[in-house]
Amino acid sequence: MIEVEYEGNTYGFCKGDSKGYWIGLKGGRNRMFPGAYCAVPLAYYNELQKKALEDGHEASAFRTPKKEKKVRAARVRAKKETGIKIF
Repeated sequence: MIEVEYEGNTYGFCKGDSKGYWIGLKGGRNRMFPGAYCAVPLAYYNELQKKALEDGHEASAFRTPKKEKKVRAARVRAKKETGIKIF
């Protein structure tokens, strides 16, 4: 977990399966800090990420890996048989 001290509060970045999110760890309540272990509003993610980069954390830690596209085999259409079949 990446921890950042911003405006007197401590925030942590948690990396989930599909995306990452910021949570408040400790500090006083304000517009950005909703409470301990509560998610920070999306509007403040950019500010916290900039602060983390200034503190020396790598930018790759905030990116989610791209999913690999599956290669699909071309469909083969069934040939239409012309003519009459007698059983």
